[in-house]
Amino acid sequence: MDRFLTARRAVIAAAFVAFAAAILATLVGGVPVPQVHDEQSFLLAGDTYAHGRLTNPPHPMWPWLETFHVIQQPTYMSKYPPAQGALLAIGELAGLPVAGMWLAAALAAAAVTWMLLAWLPLRWSVAGGVLFALHPVMLAWSHSYWGAAAAAAGSALTVGAARRLLLVPRVADSLLLGAGIVILAFSRPAEGFFLVCSLFVISAAMRLLPWRALIPAALIVVCGLGFLLYDNWRVTGNPLLLPWQLYARQYESTPPLPFMRTQTLRYRHEMMRRISVEVAGDAYREQQTLPGFLRALRPKLGMLANTAFQVVPTSVETSSTAKSAALAVVALLAEVVLLVPLLRAGTAWRQDRTLRPVFAAAAFVLVFAILPGVIPQPHYAAPLAPLLILIWLSALRQFPSPRVLLTAIGVIWIAGAAVFYMQLARRTYWFDDVAPRLKVTKRLLATPGKHLVIVRYGPSHNAHSEWVANAADIDASRIVWAHDLGDNSPLLRYFADRRVLYLEVSPGARPRSVARSE
Repeated sequence: MDRFLTARRAVIAAAFVAFAAAILATLVGGVPVPQVHDEQSFLLAGDTYAHGRLTNPPHPMWPWLETFHVIQQPTYMSKYPPAQGALLAIGELAGLPVAGMWLAAALAAAAVTWMLLAWLPLRWSVAGGVLFALHPVMLAWSHSYWGAAAAAAGSALTVGAARRLLLVPRVADSLLLGAGIVILAFSRPAEGFFLVCSLFVISAAMRLLPWRALIPAALIVVCGLGFLLYDNWRVTGNPLLLPWQLYARQYESTPPLPFMRTQTLRYRHEMMRRISVEVAGDAYREQQTLPGFLRALRPKLGMLANTAFQVVPTSVETSSTAKSAALAVVALLAEVVLLVPLLRAGTAWRQDRTLRPVFAAAAFVLVFAILPGVIPQPHYAAPLAPLLILIWLSALRQFPSPRVLLTAIGVIWIAGAAVFYMQLARRTYWFDDVAPRLKVTKRLLATPGKHLVIVRYGPSHNAHSEWVANAADIDASRIVWAHDLGDNSPLLRYFADRRVLYLEVSPGARPRSVARSE
């Protein structure tokens, strides 16, 4: 076994497991359907890149076409950094956008295994890469358009290359370090910035890094940032203005951090106002005081702990209340077992001084980049995932008979992956009106000609479920989705060659056509 298993084969094996697991998720659950605002925005970016453009011209009818996480002026484009869109573009060019998520999962698992090889024995590195590939969160990321595997890959490359430069400075590792930093900037720039800065500042204070070896990395970073500035200029018209910053100025009344100020905006669409002013606003106002902020830390930490250690997923209901309760108990017990190795993290800290910057960087990112967020999401912590699995495995190795314990944990982990697939096979959509929207879409696509769908939401519509989302080339699309602004005459004149369908979307009911014109 030892003769067959080499470092290169270990990296390839982890990538293969992740790729196969991601494909299996699609075979079991079907091609994923975009369900949340972010997925639709990422798909717009992927479609834009697949057409060979960095952005799209603003549409003349943009007030009717506004949607979440998409800027309409001065150009029409997703607000998000380019990494996720680039992966989806690769998938779209291959015939299936989700294939880009399969590739992302494989690259992340390979990068994590490569990183672990810089600290751990070969077999432990393979085990860590495979466990990472089979984590339910990774599987879920590869079965949606909202994943964060790219950020995990960037973090793993950064940390793994930095460790190798301590041992034997090589140009190849320095280049990979630069590539990891650029990937972080293109995926999770805020968390990546805190991670890189803390990692290098602490390493410098400990006199660990050979600074001359960082020159190739610096060249890669400069090229990457140069492209990012150019991309900003093409999308926002200002090299120093990121798309998400422009979107926040135009559409977000509530800031992402509790110490930032709110702003008063005029919304054309009630759902966008409701999300920013009410949903995010409630969380923001709760955290304006120190007691409120401290109260909010508990659910934030619980969310992050469950994301990392709840390998038996309970997100989809089973066929009975008793089964759901039993599954919840099993998930809790499994989570406790996985938390036990962290009890020896202090021993790992003392034995290997090169792990100390990793510990410190993880804590720094958690405290200063994730927990302060008004509503942090699990994928915000993607850059921390490789660091956490390194710390966790290093601590696990401090126990007596660590291989036996790792084997037992592996059984639990694989059982959790099996539960994920079983739930995926019977998965229901997160929102009740996802299936009706798909039904309307299929019916219209089966009808000859082009269509304009004007959507009216009922007063109790779930603001997290958005019907209005369009492709990069709106005018060439068979179906154009638009909001009802009352006076739609300019929209109707512009799309005079299309069949028009007015839809009223009400909660708990199928969308109803209230008017129709040819």
